[in-house]
Amino acid sequence: MRIPGGIIRADGQVEQIVVLRPIDGRLEFALCEAVSRASNVEAASDALIETICDMPLPHGARGLNSADRRFLLAQLAAKLGTAMVWQSVKCDTCGDVFEVPIDLSSLPFKQAAGGYPFASATIGGREHRFRIPTELDFDVLPSGDVREAVVALVRGCAVDPLPEWLSDDDLSEIDASLQDASPEIAETAQTACPSCGASAEACIEILARATTAVADPLEEIHRIASAYHWQEAAILDMPRDRRRAYLALIDRDAGMMR
Repeated sequence: MRIPGGIIRADGQVEQIVVLRPIDGRLEFALCEAVSRASNVEAASDALIETICDMPLPHGARGLNSADRRFLLAQLAAKLGTAMVWQSVKCDTCGDVFEVPIDLSSLPFKQAAGGYPFASATIGGREHRFRIPTELDFDVLPSGDVREAVVALVRGCAVDPLPEWLSDDDLSEIDASLQDASPEIAETAQTACPSCGASAEACIEILARATTAVADPLEEIHRIASAYHWQEAAILDMPRDRRRAYLALIDRDAGMMR
């Protein structure tokens, strides 16, 4: 699977092709355990990414940029069959709350620019290179003053030394260059209020949706074992689609017997 940005390997090379583990009972149990051990949604999202990826992540899920993390979580939801979600939206015009369907598996996204993971900006008449931020960069930002945090982020991502003072124009120039070079995935969806017709915007909460998409497969395994008397290990090794096919047969036969 090709992700919008890429994993930065230990040798500095960018790997855009990510291999995901096949969805079977063992992986589903591992995903459930990852969510149960997490202390918050962010930690759960990181654990899900690290569990589903069947390849090294040199700095873990936090070493990915935001777009790649959201993209992988959306793909996980698609593999689990829970990509279609309903998102609540409050109309700013009339105040009504309504639901809109969002397909996480088909969100529009933008691939990173050719020079990823770097971008260039001209500061003080000199070209400077910057690394595209990852979640690890945001983790160490100071809290409180927004400008202070922005400056800290810029300096943390600078490849070579920057001037001692950065103006607001400098920060805007750097931000624009980072935006142009960075991958993106939709965070909002445009819709219309069914009551008044006014345009509205739905926030796409991929992190929260992905953590709730994970379901314990124990009940399904119990039903198959009860019907066919197969060993748990054999059922755990089944691809998820095959397991669901057997469950459909069990339900069909139960309906015939009624």
